[in-house]
This record gives sequence, structure tokens and C-alpha cells, in this order.
Amino acid sequence: MAKHHYSRTLIAPVFYTIQIDIAYGFTGKLHKNPRKTVKIYALVIVCMQTSATNILAMESIDTQSVIAAIERHAARYGMPAEVYVDNGSQLKALDKYEFSIRDMDAQVYDSRGIRVVVSTAKSHQERGRVEVKV
Repeated sequence: MAKHHYSRTLIAPVFYTIQIDIAYGFTGKLHKNPRKTVKIYALVIVCMQTSATNILAMESIDTQSVIAAIERHAARYGMPAEVYVDNGSQLKALDKYEFSIRDMDAQVYDSRGIRVVVSTAKSHQERGRVEVKV
């Protein structure tokens, strides 16, 4: 039997362990000024257990935009526990951030951290699920 990462056989909700990457090269038109085009980036989030994919639009590729996209993702599917990223600087900085989460009983859980695992540079086979989607 082939060697699998432990997260592939973990019994957990969808998007508990994820791989993320940023896709480039999209343009969009503004609602107020439809003649003007702007660059749009996509944050591709892939679940490691089910290969479910969520693609979120971002205005820029800085760390704040990535955090905002992950918070939008967490509002729909829950906050991930582990995030596997490539060697991009805005993605490596995710381990320094802490999130505040409000549950269904309106209790706030502060300092909810995410475990960030960074792959080596130019190593597409380590993050194959997200690289196939991009």
C-alpha cells in the first residue's frame, strides 16, 4: 500500500486540512465604472480529504487580502486547523496571525491559530492537489 499523509485518513470535517495557492492573470470590470478593468487574483483552497475546492476572489496578493479570503472561507465552511502553502512570502506569513471566532452560542474564541506547513521551493509534487486545480 502506498504511503499516505496522515491527514488523508483523518476523520475530520471538510476543509479541516487544506492546501492553498494563488492564481494570477484574471481581469474584471468595476461595477461603478464598467470601462475600467482591474486585476483580480484567486485564492484556491483545496480540502486534502475530499478534494473539495473553493475559489475566492482577491483584489491584491498581500497578506491582508489572503487573511480576508480565509476568513470568508471560514464563515462558510469553518476555520481550518492546518494549512499547507507553497513558499510565497504572503502565504508563509499566515502563521503569525491569530483569529477570533464566534460560535453558534455567540461565544468568542480568541487566539485561534492555524498550523502552517510550508513546502520547499519549486516542489509541485508536495502540494499536488492544489497545483492540479490551478
